[in-house]
Amino acid sequence: MDSTLDVADSALADRRDRLTGLWLRCLHGPGAPLDVKVGLGHARVGRDPECEVRFTDQTLSRVHAELTVTRRAARLVRPEGAKRVWVEGAEVPTGADVPLEDGTLVRLGDVVLVVRTQAVRPAFGWGPAPGRSPAMAALRDALPAVVAREGAALVTGETGTGKEALARALHGARPGHLVPFNCSEMTEPGLARRELFGARRGAYTHAEESWGLVKAAERGTLFLDEVGDLPLATQPLLLRLVEFGTYHRLGDPNPTTAQVRVVAATHVDLEAAVSFGQFRQDLLARFLADGSVLSLPPLHERREDLPDWIDHFARVAGGVCPVEPGFVEAVALYHWPNNLRGLAAAVQHALDRDPERLSARHLPAEIQAHRAAARRRLLPGITPEITASQLTAALEAAPSFAEAARQLGISRDQLLRLRRKHGLLP
Repeated sequence: MDSTLDVADSALADRRDRLTGLWLRCLHGPGAPLDVKVGLGHARVGRDPECEVRFTDQTLSRVHAELTVTRRAARLVRPEGAKRVWVEGAEVPTGADVPLEDGTLVRLGDVVLVVRTQAVRPAFGWGPAPGRSPAMAALRDALPAVVAREGAALVTGETGTGKEALARALHGARPGHLVPFNCSEMTEPGLARRELFGARRGAYTHAEESWGLVKAAERGTLFLDEVGDLPLATQPLLLRLVEFGTYHRLGDPNPTTAQVRVVAATHVDLEAAVSFGQFRQDLLARFLADGSVLSLPPLHERREDLPDWIDHFARVAGGVCPVEPGFVEAVALYHWPNNLRGLAAAVQHALDRDPERLSARHLPAEIQAHRAAARRRLLPGITPEITASQLTAALEAAPSFAEAARQLGISRDQLLRLRRKHGLLP
């Protein structure tokens, strides 16, 4: 059954800051990356010199799309005679009027665009928070102040978004080492405590003198990856270290003072973990109180960063080559559960099959399937082409009006409009 995209005017209409225009980021096409601002009012997009937004790509019609931007909403229309237009992977029928949201993906011929309701950075900034998307630009702006602080810091984000690179940036120019510890690899409380805080000789059977990773990070940074997996029994010891700068080695009654910055990272919702009794409220409060929480957005929210990452991973794989528009579109439509790691693997997968060109048909099967599903979707308010005979057959066979609509893959309102269009109303 065809599904309907969940895109509505409300997301734009409810913004406290009314629209002042749209920014179109060209992900693929002439001059990409290219930013074009569309002000309030009407704008034509195409290759005609008279168009307010002009691309020289020959795959575009002279007037390929028409944009209307008001204070409350933005919309796109595919005019009569224009070549194919896709929004979020779904084709826009001729004459259809489609709402645009912040982050919407639009393809006009071979030109792939992402819509933004705020300006994007013109340059791709590398470093610990690479990207030109608004989310990464904001993160990069906030980073220096967090680096300058001495308290604990928390980095949140999905797997593969670059949390460790951000932790290295937070380490900054501290004279000590950055010492990593993956909490998910050592979930037994006793082992985690010994690894982090060390032990005195004789503290347990066969115990040797050890100082642990906290000591190794003296005057530097202790990076606790996946801190949400740290055993509950070990969390009070971490809280003492963060709050007072002291800790006890196993078997040692005397506290040890530490000059170390703790940077923790997690892909889980720690507030939810607190409610399930899996993480201590006081430890989370300590991280939040220091005001040094940085959140890395998932890759699917950073669409304008994708071309640069595709190029980067292709260069790493030794395969600098042309990129087809379908490849960029398919990559931009995918949700990327493993984020940058997944994109790197997908680029390598495509290059292994054709080192001369990055094509959508050489992407992993699940990415191709996702794009194919997007092609079958219906945009909001668009009624599919169903003939009078198909409609009559469905109405006669189905036990109810609602069941007929379900079998046709449309809503009740769309079915009613089709009956009116074909003159089938009683």
